[in-house]
Amino acid sequence: MYQIKRLAVALVLGVWGSQGLAQPKVGPSLAVAANFSQGWRPDILDGTAAIPVLDFRDTVHWNVVEKEGGRFDFRSWRAAFPGILRARDLDMSLFVNAFHPAYDGGDTAYTEAAVAAFGTYAARTVARYSNIRSVEVGNEFNGNDFVSGPVRTPDLEARAGYYVALLKSVYRQVKAVNPDIRIVGGGVHSIPVGYLAMTYDKGAAAYTDALALHTYDTPPEHLLRQINVLRRLPEAKTIPIEVTEFGTLDAAGAPGFLLRNYCQMALSGVDRAVWYPMHPRGDGLVPVVDDAGAPTQTGLAYKFAQSEFAGLSVEAFNPDPFTYGCLFDRRKLVIWGEPRTLRVSPSLSAFTATGLAVDQDELALSATEPLIFLSEHPIDPTRDLYFAPQPLRVDSYHQLEFPLSGSAPDQTDWQNSILLDGTERPLQTMPGQERQGVPWVPYLGHSDFPDLRLTAEFLVPTQKDGKDVTVVQSYTASQSGPVAIDAQWKVSGRSEDGIRLTISLNETPVAERTITDKLHIKNRHILLEKGDNLRFTIGPNGTPWGDYTEHRIRLSAEIPDQSRLLTAE
Repeated sequence: MYQIKRLAVALVLGVWGSQGLAQPKVGPSLAVAANFSQGWRPDILDGTAAIPVLDFRDTVHWNVVEKEGGRFDFRSWRAAFPGILRARDLDMSLFVNAFHPAYDGGDTAYTEAAVAAFGTYAARTVARYSNIRSVEVGNEFNGNDFVSGPVRTPDLEARAGYYVALLKSVYRQVKAVNPDIRIVGGGVHSIPVGYLAMTYDKGAAAYTDALALHTYDTPPEHLLRQINVLRRLPEAKTIPIEVTEFGTLDAAGAPGFLLRNYCQMALSGVDRAVWYPMHPRGDGLVPVVDDAGAPTQTGLAYKFAQSEFAGLSVEAFNPDPFTYGCLFDRRKLVIWGEPRTLRVSPSLSAFTATGLAVDQDELALSATEPLIFLSEHPIDPTRDLYFAPQPLRVDSYHQLEFPLSGSAPDQTDWQNSILLDGTERPLQTMPGQERQGVPWVPYLGHSDFPDLRLTAEFLVPTQKDGKDVTVVQSYTASQSGPVAIDAQWKVSGRSEDGIRLTISLNETPVAERTITDKLHIKNRHILLEKGDNLRFTIGPNGTPWGDYTEHRIRLSAEIPDQSRLLTAE
């Protein structure tokens, strides 16, 4: 089929152009995912004013406003709340789902009449409320939770076709009412570049002003890398992006999580970021206000980001592969990374993610809790920040990249590859949800081995014609000296017989293990000469069934305990 050929040629061979952005990169505006359409809470709305929240994402349900005979009635409180927001000078975006009991048996609209009626509902709602600034078509349309009937087909190309028909109907009818309304297409969970390419093949770009993503499956440190893969699609190269849902279950880590995502979204060209949820929804995700309407710690981080960074120009600051930073307006720096101490110039003031002042005599980077430095004058990170030496030489989580296939791999100390029959091959960037049964985000794999996976957090080896296809991760020493190994693998309980790990030095095995549960190698050292190659090879242990394996490899330059020296066994 043409679509499959297009994906294979364009994404595997990497012929879809550069990753550059044409639009300026700035701190995105912030909004929250509200739930007023399910239950009006004036106390919650009052509570958000303390932050303040100025922009809400919500829906006015189709079946609530369109009555029998095509008559529209917005008097229900479930449909009237946008007017209350408008009276307080508050904006909102409207997301619309395409199901109504009077059309197509209540399933997601798919017939011509139902699709046309769906567009009419969106247009009538926009006409009713002038504070609706954008319409987001579909909610996680690439998944199965919010679609039904024929549209729920596992045929992703067919589903993309259904989606584009709905998008086109909304675009044409809403633009006829108000041409300034932004139509936000995509409506996807995760960053499924393969599925989005199918929608573009069917004409979605002509009916889309911006693209909506829900980035739950992407760690903050990998957001920019995955969106850069998305930017390889010609239709997405410069399109504005809205992350219309992101959030976390980790209450303690949520403020830092918000700031880390905010930084990476700014660098990715995201211009609007919607935290989910506004208040507790019973799903465990951390809100910005509690059920009494009081701002949470996450709400304070939201307030800090909105007041300090929104709309400001941004540039990246990455002093090494393990440290992340965003310099806003050259005067405001958000930074985090693998732990080490640092000192800063007296002209900088330090804060936590929630805006609390930090003692500048006790500064240390954290992998999850960013530091924020503010200054009245431009910050020069090379002059104003003094880092303790970075002991890390390798961290597989931080050093996973998505190459443009067809070009030589970047010459770095850390490499990922495939081994089959003694022949090593490069991994390829796979788009994500290019077919059923694969991750919904970009990942590393190979078109010849469809079950192979490598991401920053997990890997899956495979077999072809009964021969093992193994994942190889290798470090070529840039200098002589001892290296401390901290590496762990955790095999899924569904694995039939576990995986086989081999650690080799210059092709000589120094350790071999069968892992059926988990293995953590820690405080073991190996002596390396400059140019030595240390390899970690993971393959099936007989069969590949269920061999999903969480993994992380860290190598540090440290003084070894000679009793813990790793040598050939």
